[in-house]
Amino acid sequence: MRNPMSGLFEALHSGEAVEDRFGARATIDTPLRGSQSVPEWARDEARWLDEHDAVVHPLNHIVTDTHASAEYNLAISHNGASIDLPLHLVAELEGDKISALRAYHSTYPLTREHLIRPPLVPPNPSLEPGPPVGAYEAAMAAGDPAALDALFEADGYVREPAGASFKHKGADRMSFYGPAFSGGPVPLKLCTIIDDGAALAFEYVCDRWGPADLPPQAGSAVYVRSASGLLDAVRIYDDVAPPPELFE
Repeated sequence: MRNPMSGLFEALHSGEAVEDRFGARATIDTPLRGSQSVPEWARDEARWLDEHDAVVHPLNHIVTDTHASAEYNLAISHNGASIDLPLHLVAELEGDKISALRAYHSTYPLTREHLIRPPLVPPNPSLEPGPPVGAYEAAMAAGDPAALDALFEADGYVREPAGASFKHKGADRMSFYGPAFSGGPVPLKLCTIIDDGAALAFEYVCDRWGPADLPPQAGSAVYVRSASGLLDAVRIYDDVAPPPELFE
């Protein structure tokens, strides 16, 4: 059976028609334009890529019977500057058709502001991510940066949503985790899990940072496992920002 997500974004960028990959009632949601029909999204996304002289670099794919995850690094020209924009696509599948497509990326590289994006999928309390991701989420909920760091291979990295300039590898990971959790736990409410054994992706809702309530916000993340069962990489796709009062 054809995987309708295979080469989807590359085909769109090259000008190929992609509408036949989607079901008749497919829904699409993106950070910049919200909910769109398939023809609207295909037209507007192709135009946006062209206007920004985008170069599309595929990164990682995860496919199961019901869902697919596709990561890309977009190299774009924006306001006279060259920037990278990490992009994560999550699809619900029905046979060889996409029934829903949700795009995740930070708007900070484009606007220097964080967009509050309401939840796209309801949380599912019954979801339990496999190791070591379950332990990672427990450490986030406990606000334990040392426990988070211990789940990585020595040269593993965590990449923030804003791109390669915010990638923390090896000993540098604690420069991210330490400040991020100095205000307390950041528990996530999981909505969808896509796991092929080598990597795991999930969608989530974040509504709390330390003692502060946040407007419920949508996000996603991808966790790449090493052969030893630790983490080689964690890549985050959201616009969640800590409450300013926690770091005053």
